[in-house]
Amino acid sequence: MIKPLRHRLIFRNQPANSLCLAVVGVVAASVASIETGVAQADAVAVVPAGLAFETGGLLPASDFLPANYMQADYHRVLPEAKSDALNLTYSIESPAGYFSVQGTAFARERIREIGAIAKLRDIRKSDVFVSALKKAGASKLKTVGGILEDPIGTVRSLPKGASRFFNSLGESLSGEKSRSEDASYKQFLGASKAKRELAFKLGVDPYSSNETLQAEMDDVAWAAAAGGMVLNVATIAVDGGVGAVLSGINVTESLKQALISKAPADLRILNRNRLQAVAVSEPLITAFLDHPYFSPTHETVITEAIAGLGKIKGNDLFFKQANSSWTEVDARFFVFVAMMLRGYHEKVAPIAELRDYSTLVAALDKEGKLMVPLAADYAMWTERASGRIDAFAASLAEDTTVKGSSIWITGQFSPRFQEEMKTRPVGLQPNALEHLRQLAAGK
Repeated sequence: MIKPLRHRLIFRNQPANSLCLAVVGVVAASVASIETGVAQADAVAVVPAGLAFETGGLLPASDFLPANYMQADYHRVLPEAKSDALNLTYSIESPAGYFSVQGTAFARERIREIGAIAKLRDIRKSDVFVSALKKAGASKLKTVGGILEDPIGTVRSLPKGASRFFNSLGESLSGEKSRSEDASYKQFLGASKAKRELAFKLGVDPYSSNETLQAEMDDVAWAAAAGGMVLNVATIAVDGGVGAVLSGINVTESLKQALISKAPADLRILNRNRLQAVAVSEPLITAFLDHPYFSPTHETVITEAIAGLGKIKGNDLFFKQANSSWTEVDARFFVFVAMMLRGYHEKVAPIAELRDYSTLVAALDKEGKLMVPLAADYAMWTERASGRIDAFAASLAEDTTVKGSSIWITGQFSPRFQEEMKTRPVGLQPNALEHLRQLAAGK
């Protein structure tokens, strides 16, 4: 249990950003973010009497992040996080730069990356690295255009996702690349695999959108692949260790190993085959795998989750919604939604079909219960949320196939939200991923 939230909230009797933004399908306001324990469970806030609705405001960041994430040797999180009545935006200062990050899980990821950057910079100062880089610098790689003299510099100067040659098995010769994939000649040489291995040792995503992290990993991975430098895991491991990027996901070791060992083009082939097997339509598969904001990690985790539901009615619906993502934050939203769907299917009740409710994906299980998964840090009771949830409940009352319903979120509902929902026939499941993880552990 954590200390009560000391919120400095603004309450107004007028519409505001809220959970209902997600309910009406404005995904960008309801995106992604949550990792286990993120919005912590027993937070309490006092709502002044006579004020009906909540909006956002400034909340203590320390009520959502543990002390070692608030401040460490290489970073500091500013004391207040900005709430839009659904998600939190954190400000993080570090020698690696200033980061403004929406979502608690995303903030945790950036903080791990800052620690990784510091470790990588320490490696670059070592004599072993300098020697290996000199050796790597003497290497020449034949490419379509000729001889590449400066592989690291050339890689950094290329537009992201622009290069499409020397790819595996022909998949990406016709497919688009996400913004986070390496240039093909680097994959061919082996530096890309070295970087993936390095990333998992550091506990970060090899396809992170953090450009500073990518540049640091490029240098060290090049020294390892082309210069023969051997990386000592004990000297570079940071908080989270191998696979920390998947800490919110109940995945098999084989999936983690696939993310390390297989090039993005190979992952796309595997993901395409798995989605075809559960009857997702070909145009939707192609649009998903070619989407610029879904990294190979995102694609593989989503595919693992949705394929695990089997060939159920409505699989296409998930990808119709996911393919509408406009930002990385949108993409992360769908990663968490997919994770909740898979966890519910395995640990609560088998999902019979996916449905569309106000442009959100909802799951109807074989017992007739409807689950609506959302990714949110801290959902407040706003005027708009009140109206949309009442409309949702009314529509369900007319649907004889639905025997009950609940909203599952990755974070927390405000006390006001919880109190209001006591009079409405829709259940609430906060900390959904942690709840599913406990079910998996038999707790």
